[in-house]
Amino acid sequence: MLRVGFISYLNAFPFYFPFAKMSPEECLDWQFTIERPGVLNRMLEENELDISLVSFMEYASRPAKYQIIRGIGLSSKGYVDSVKLLSKVPMEELKACEIRTSNASATSVSAMEILLRECGVDNYTCSPYDVTEGIPDCLAALTIGDEALTAETSHFDYSYDLGEIWQQRFKRNIVFAVCAVRKEAVDWKLTSLSSFVTELQKAPLYCQSNRREFEQACRQRYPEISAPMSYLHRLRFQMETQEEDDILFFLKKAWEYKLISKEVVPEYFSPPLQLATGEVL
Repeated sequence: MLRVGFISYLNAFPFYFPFAKMSPEECLDWQFTIERPGVLNRMLEENELDISLVSFMEYASRPAKYQIIRGIGLSSKGYVDSVKLLSKVPMEELKACEIRTSNASATSVSAMEILLRECGVDNYTCSPYDVTEGIPDCLAALTIGDEALTAETSHFDYSYDLGEIWQQRFKRNIVFAVCAVRKEAVDWKLTSLSSFVTELQKAPLYCQSNRREFEQACRQRYPEISAPMSYLHRLRFQMETQEEDDILFFLKKAWEYKLISKEVVPEYFSPPLQLATGEVL
């Protein structure tokens, strides 16, 4: 049995939707867990999952344990609307302040820290909060995912979209999530893993080809989010050469500001059949 993790947020639904439509017989070799990325990060690290969509920084923090699945990524295209630094003072004035950070994603926290350091803000402190309890009353808070799209934020004077600021500053996008597989699963569950990866790589294109059905499913599953398709159009779900370059740039910045303990060279996995044919979906 291959233990698989899917992110519960709308932004990752294009990966899960085709699997949700499968019969139990079609999913017989796969056991699914649907959770926020922070939970999946922990489960994958603690060997409760074999493969999962996780925060990219989960991979970057423990690269010896994982390989990244080729072709799959969740990245911004500039303004993203679901990764926000909210503040009662301008971003440049957060020096010596406490910033409350969502416990749902490690990548967004690292992106925020890199952007703060780039602005000369380097002696702040970060204190995680539980996303299930809502955004706390504080000077500044980082919020992501469905919570960022639906939370009441009028008590903050400033809202900074990290995808937009990253694009403006670096002329690049952020790969927020990747699909990571534990190396033991590559060794011991290769057949089930390869068939799952092949289906996962096709998932976003399936959603595009079945747009009307997919849009209806989005509205039913995430009724609290208005205009779900407009939001999803601001994201990218494939990982090609540009996204792999964006990953290398993020790793360079994370190492520069000591957010990771060593320099990382990403290691990728492709199913054996794709390696044999030279095809990457």
